[in-house]
Amino acid sequence: MNTATLSLTHREREVAELVALGLTNRQIAAKLFISERTAEFHVEQIRNKLGFHTRSQIAAWMALDQPRPRPIDAAPFSALPDDSTKRQRLRPSLRLAVLGLAAATVLAASGLVAVSLRSHAPVPASPTRGRVLQVDAGSGQPTRWSSPLSTRASTLAVGMGGMWSVSYEDKVLTRIDPKTAAVLGSYGVPAPPVGITVGGGLVWIAAAFGDTALEPFDPKTNQFGQPVSLGSGVAPQGIAYGWNSIWVTDKNKDLVYRVDPSTSMVTNRIAVGDGPEAIAVDASGVWVANGVEGTVSRIDPQSSRVVATIGLREAPTAIAAGPSGVWVVSESADLVVRIDPVTNQPLEIPIDAHPTEVSVTRNDVWVAEGPAGRILRIDQRSNRVMSSIAVGGRVDALSADDQSVWIAVHGS
Repeated sequence: MNTATLSLTHREREVAELVALGLTNRQIAAKLFISERTAEFHVEQIRNKLGFHTRSQIAAWMALDQPRPRPIDAAPFSALPDDSTKRQRLRPSLRLAVLGLAAATVLAASGLVAVSLRSHAPVPASPTRGRVLQVDAGSGQPTRWSSPLSTRASTLAVGMGGMWSVSYEDKVLTRIDPKTAAVLGSYGVPAPPVGITVGGGLVWIAAAFGDTALEPFDPKTNQFGQPVSLGSGVAPQGIAYGWNSIWVTDKNKDLVYRVDPSTSMVTNRIAVGDGPEAIAVDASGVWVANGVEGTVSRIDPQSSRVVATIGLREAPTAIAAGPSGVWVVSESADLVVRIDPVTNQPLEIPIDAHPTEVSVTRNDVWVAEGPAGRILRIDQRSNRVMSSIAVGGRVDALSADDQSVWIAVHGS
């Protein structure tokens, strides 16, 4: 594979440029008005697309004569340049500093990528890197349930008799017994997984890139099925199940794909706002958080069309839907936003936290502050924070069912 022919998205090139200038993920997030987690995700996606392992390799690649957008100063999303923005090269000093490394790292990329995209074989056990914890949804108290993971989880889902975790870093699907906390199996996936959902009798995994970026996994046989092609040049970000369909966001093309799980065919391609990321489904519709535009698109499942676009004050970080409404968190604004599905009106709920994840149970909303290792419990009737739980590590993912809240953490 020739890395010169690989296509980064416009936002990925912006991030790569800032990486080359030596900025940290936090500094990149501040420059581009995105969350630190989104910046980290973009860096990981760039590394995997190019077959690199380090930030210095990204800097070296950027030093080559590749067309790319200029660095961006802090500005509102409306001021960000579009694809027609004038391109310019890196400063000569930076080019000279990294040009010597460039040739070696770029030439080595093809072998690295080829190795990572082969097998679905079970993954051997390795030392514990993270764990999944349980909170009782009724009492709001942590239980003694704890499942150690050999990978760092990036997304969780529950259903089909299992707790399911995927690791973006390690490209692994892990199956956990929700009763005993035992790990029942770990399976390698071809490309870094960005999302997971359960529906139609299968577990569905969305990968960060690739012509076959949607993979079904049969929990009865513990085998992967035939991958679903979403098209070329896709960049999936989120995935959800509802209305007898799989829904996948594509941040590269600003689309949502609707997939029939019984035929594994794409039935609709729906244009949404700029930079669709997280997605949630409930009885009232499909809700898409557009991270670049700072809006939520509402899709009518009956017509597969966007019927409303709800503006937000800041970019959304995560979204969840439940009986009392749609819940959006914004890490950059320290906000929880509740959207009324009847009126499409947003209600802002300021909180003393930088929210990174959100899930909904029957009576409560659960908000994670990832770096701080906190879970906030919000009462849906009063919109007030009722309690705060320290989980003893950084929160990486959150999921919930009627009885429990499931939390993936790492560190201490």
